[in-house]
Amino acid sequence: MIGVRASVSDRVFLYTSARFCDRLREMYPQIDPPIESPAVEPSAPQGRFVVNLGLMIAVGVFVSWWLLRYTELFAKFLELLGLGGALGLLGFINNIVPDDRQKALRLWKDRLFYSARTSAVLWKLLLALPVAGCFVGSVELKTFESPHTVSIGRTRGEAGELSALVPGAPRREWFLMLGCTDVFVNLKDYPQLTQRVCPWRVKPVQVPDNFLRPVVLVYPGPLLMALLPGNGYSVKVEIDGKPWTDENGKPVGSIPFDGYSVWIGCERHVAIPQHINDALQVRMNDLHDAEKQTANQRWKSPKYGVGASLPEDGSIVVKLFLDNLDTGKHTEPVKLSKPATISDFGLLRELEGS
Repeated sequence: MIGVRASVSDRVFLYTSARFCDRLREMYPQIDPPIESPAVEPSAPQGRFVVNLGLMIAVGVFVSWWLLRYTELFAKFLELLGLGGALGLLGFINNIVPDDRQKALRLWKDRLFYSARTSAVLWKLLLALPVAGCFVGSVELKTFESPHTVSIGRTRGEAGELSALVPGAPRREWFLMLGCTDVFVNLKDYPQLTQRVCPWRVKPVQVPDNFLRPVVLVYPGPLLMALLPGNGYSVKVEIDGKPWTDENGKPVGSIPFDGYSVWIGCERHVAIPQHINDALQVRMNDLHDAEKQTANQRWKSPKYGVGASLPEDGSIVVKLFLDNLDTGKHTEPVKLSKPATISDFGLLRELEGS
């Protein structure tokens, strides 16, 4: 009987101990001894690690360099990677995930990092990024003077989205393109600027210096101020005795003329500089009182403007035509030159009839 009771006690003790250990494992899984991973060749994983790490560094450096040189997105990119960005949430999420899940996640990342597929993706990405750069160009606007309002577009005359450009804070705009293309920069009260932008290049634009170019304001004399729209009058521009051509060598052609001033070399919205306003005011003093009101309205409010650039040298003459026939009336010749400052911007010529 004693031997039987001893056997039952042993059984009860073993059963209770087993249940107690199972309960401990459920409550404290970390006390389980680590499971040894199968032995692997150390040289192969180490080589894959070095290759993938080098590829990741190369991709990261290239992307950072491209964002810093061609765009204004580098600061936002750093914010994304910082603790305040979306990626900073990963650290918070990692702290609330159980240890066993963290361990499984680390094992998954380890397998992914040592994967040959990861190497292939990184190689393709590293080769694709320079190819993509062959279709991107950029324009950099900067000013050292007072703030300006600027916009950039792909179409001539298009205003685009206006934004402020402040001293010491350059602005970069990048564009997708197939080869070199023209980009049009608009600055309030100045002529539209055409810039040739090519892939892998940053085209610098100094505001407002690069917008200063030869322009001429042609205003009607007292006898031509009374002209009405549809009268058949027009003006044509000659440079050194030859018809005016644009940047592509195409003739500009005739410009309608109905008694309002006309900008030659810039758009009609360009503001009349103060020194030209002063000269017009002096000219008004020679008019009769009845003519001054009409002159003030028509001389200082250009109705037409031609944005094609004038050459920085040569002599310009504006001729008056009626039904495409030369009337023999023209402005006095004036020598063109690039303005040095805003006080030199814009030439003034009177067109008079008889």
